[in-house]
Amino acid sequence: MDTETVYRCPLCLIVLGEEDKLERFCPQHPKNSAIVSFTQSMSDGSLLCGDRCNSFEFIGGKGLLYRHVNCEYGKNPFVVISKNAPPKLDVPEQFSTEDPKDKVIRSVRVSHWEITALRKLQKQVGDGPAPQEMWFPSALLLHGRRLGSPSRSVVVNFTGAKGVGKTFFALHALDQKGFSRDLRPIEDFIYCYPAEGAAVQANASEFLRTLRLRELMRLNQLFTTWLTPSTPRRNLKAAFFPPEATPKDIQPPEAPKSEEALPKKVESTRSLWAHGRDLVRELAEALRKGGDDDVPTAFQPHSNLTKLNQYRTLVLYDVAGEAAEVAHSELLEQLDTTVDVIAILLQATDLAPDAAERLSLNVAWNRLTHVKALPRHLRPRCCLIVTKCDLWPTDAKLDRHGFEKALSAIGKRGGLSLLCDEVMAAGKDGATIERIFFVWPQGGVNLKNPDPVIRGLDDFVQWCFS
Repeated sequence: MDTETVYRCPLCLIVLGEEDKLERFCPQHPKNSAIVSFTQSMSDGSLLCGDRCNSFEFIGGKGLLYRHVNCEYGKNPFVVISKNAPPKLDVPEQFSTEDPKDKVIRSVRVSHWEITALRKLQKQVGDGPAPQEMWFPSALLLHGRRLGSPSRSVVVNFTGAKGVGKTFFALHALDQKGFSRDLRPIEDFIYCYPAEGAAVQANASEFLRTLRLRELMRLNQLFTTWLTPSTPRRNLKAAFFPPEATPKDIQPPEAPKSEEALPKKVESTRSLWAHGRDLVRELAEALRKGGDDDVPTAFQPHSNLTKLNQYRTLVLYDVAGEAAEVAHSELLEQLDTTVDVIAILLQATDLAPDAAERLSLNVAWNRLTHVKALPRHLRPRCCLIVTKCDLWPTDAKLDRHGFEKALSAIGKRGGLSLLCDEVMAAGKDGATIERIFFVWPQGGVNLKNPDPVIRGLDDFVQWCFS
């Protein structure tokens, strides 16, 4: 098996090579910014700020940032381009929007760490021309083996029909409180790809609105009324987990059960961060002592680069439902051959005997057809995620048996028998679907006192990393 390590830009997903350049920006040492050749930086360690700088340890306001020079897709939504002036970076701290409660237009302040970091970059650029590419944390520089060997970076194509709950589920995957077990994210990164042809103000407002959603979740405040439809493109949501698993963090995936275990005691954010930080230092020190011979790469990276990518990263490309509802989507077809996992979402309410449209089931079958048609050596792992299981219109809990029974009854009448066949074969050798997950908010959609725990989220994330 080819064990060559490859590095990819998280925004355009291309494999970085000799012609690619990255610019680094260290908020702790802004004047030490530099544009470096990617391949050269592999040998001289210049991707890092310096031997005495620990910015690589952080994700957030103090963390090392990169931008992929000339990235085709990863553009900064806050860069203003005009005919008679050089590109300018203009990062507002607030945006105007209609308050969902009383429909009054108000200014909303956004304090997410990404805005703080981008404003530092704005100060650094000053009146000079601003680069048009988006910045991302150094821990998001994707790396792994060819042929899909285990990696700390797992990239997921998150697709399904409109209203199926993709954004709701993806945002909870960033939140510590969304999990009920020990494996929890310690930080997150969000990026909204600018809409082609849209005004800068519109792209910036959508980005700020999405970051505001994340802030409301972190505070465990009502955020569902802030969810709005987006245009057919993708948003990136990345969750960073502690660098190494303890035995209780990751267990072999279990078959779906009819009853869920009670949540364990939640660790504090501070203790999780300290745990991750200490592991990064211990692993970096162990790798320095062990030398470069233990690093199975094609070009033997500089020893300092063993400090990078110690976090385990789950990257979700949250693709708007409109893209999945057409027969052929160039965006989805591009992602299908560059991601590690394809997660197809459908909603339990479409399984009801009296469901009117069943759009999510038809979209799921369309997506499975495309996945199944991919050459086996290019086909990512594939799973189904059944959302809104709390709205299942019977007294019985929706599990694998109930799902198959309901889908079988629909297939006989509505022509979805082929989807039913794929579901029945899920998990078997050669099957297109490897796992099926059933997810729902633990406390239902309680608008007054939202319960952030999403049942089934733990199983999905553990499976992605397994």
